[in-house]
Amino acid sequence: MQLNYINIPPTNNQPPAGLIVCLHGFGANSQDLVSLAKALNLPDYQFLFAEAPFDHPAVPEGKMWYDLNGPEYQGLTESRQQLIDWLKSLAKRPRYANEV
Repeated sequence: MQLNYINIPPTNNQPPAGLIVCLHGFGANSQDLVSLAKALNLPDYQFLFAEAPFDHPAVPEGKMWYDLNGPEYQGLTESRQQLIDWLKSLAKRPRYANEV
């Protein structure tokens, strides 16, 4: 399972000075975070807004990293490993690569 995300490149059209990775909360999605890039006003930075892999059972278009409704926290192990793998892959990219 591949992690989906939204990429917001630096608004100064220069290589990024740094990378800011954000995760949304329970029932939200990556689109909910997009306005954060503008609000923070960091034109030198690239933003990546990751999207949880599981659909929220009660919120249309909502996502979740794992199921909070059960004592087993179903999906926690999978989403945690997915995030770890994704973050490690980012570290291997040249200057965070402004891909789509």
